[in-house]
Amino acid sequence: MSSFIDQLKKRPDLIAPDVKSGYLPPNIADMIRLRTDTLARIEELKTQLKAKSRDLIFEAPDLPTAPSGPRKELIVGVSTIVALGVLIAFVLLLHLLQIAAERPAYASFFQRIDQAIFRRRTRG
Repeated sequence: MSSFIDQLKKRPDLIAPDVKSGYLPPNIADMIRLRTDTLARIEELKTQLKAKSRDLIFEAPDLPTAPSGPRKELIVGVSTIVALGVLIAFVLLLHLLQIAAERPAYASFFQRIDQAIFRRRTRG
């Protein structure tokens, strides 16, 4: 573009139309638009040649080499230990309640709980 402007400065007769030869001076706005369109087309062709899309992709997708699912062995082991701990605590609680229910001081308390839970009526 700058070379074209330099040429026009050196030869101003290029701006004037010539009716005999049919020469029309170039329209600078059209030349700028043509240059812009050409540059855009060049970039588009470069992109197509590189086989890339216009979307920005950081990395190509790939499959993982090692599985990354839940560790089943760890889940089974921890669950077994927790279940065993809860079972032992439940058995100990039942044993302690049974010992406490056999004592005469607590017998009436446990009898009332038993009646409230199972709604048994005592005759008396």
